[in-house]
Amino acid sequence: MQQTATPVKKKLTWNKHQFAETVLYLRVFMTALNKALPTNERQTLYMIAKLFTDATVEVNSNRFRVAQHLFERGERYLHALPDEKVMLKSFLVNVYDRSKSLYHHRTGDVEKAISLIHHTLNNNRKLEAQGFHFLLFDRLSQYQNLSRVYFSAGKKTAALEMLSDCLVFLLTGQATLLADLNDHYVKEYDADMIEMRHSLICQLLFETTHRIQQENDAVQLAADCALFFEPMLQSIHRFMIRKPEEALIKQWLEIIPLFYRQQSAGLHAAVAAFGLQADAAALYKGIPYKLLEQFTAG
Repeated sequence: MQQTATPVKKKLTWNKHQFAETVLYLRVFMTALNKALPTNERQTLYMIAKLFTDATVEVNSNRFRVAQHLFERGERYLHALPDEKVMLKSFLVNVYDRSKSLYHHRTGDVEKAISLIHHTLNNNRKLEAQGFHFLLFDRLSQYQNLSRVYFSAGKKTAALEMLSDCLVFLLTGQATLLADLNDHYVKEYDADMIEMRHSLICQLLFETTHRIQQENDAVQLAADCALFFEPMLQSIHRFMIRKPEEALIKQWLEIIPLFYRQQSAGLHAAVAAFGLQADAAALYKGIPYKLLEQFTAG
């Protein structure tokens, strides 16, 4: 059987477009593993996790029988680990659940996919409580994965409500529907967490708006836009500005809904005003100015 040579640390993700595959997140993740696990356990984790991430590659290529074979091999190793290796098993389960949930999603077993995603959410909460605070962002990306399953199952309203609540949480630190997000353990956002926050805000916005734009019915399109954007509009004034430069993020966020409200004059004026600060924005890598250009150009 031909095996992919891609290093495991580049594949701890659902797919190549996933937030969890950004270089920053992987650096934080690998740093945490280096501190939490001894060398021999890290090597064990990489060996077993590679089977799961290789299986994900096969799933994305629609080679489901090969993927199932890889999962079965990894599952045997995972189940053979001693019970006292709690931390090692917790991190491996995180990789396994993420990978196997995609397999179930792609093969049409919606209930199993949802069950594994919820298991990952619970596992992440436990790890966050032990000091792995950055996994809050992985938990948010898991809700994004869950929304993808909902979309494919025809539960568009539930998916949009979930994504909107994730976005509001990223802006304000408080969720309404996803109450478990309010029990996060992040006491202080360092530079890495601020950048991960910005990255996930961008991904949620652009992936969701792209999906919304696929709607052909004008009435339904307006309803979908309202469902996703209105909670954000009502929450922007509570945007948590942790660095002075983040005022530009707030200004950028205030521009996007103008496009969907078809307020052309306000949109062009706001984009022009934002453009006056382009040099300042370019100095701060968290500002997605190029994304704004792509969005308004459409």
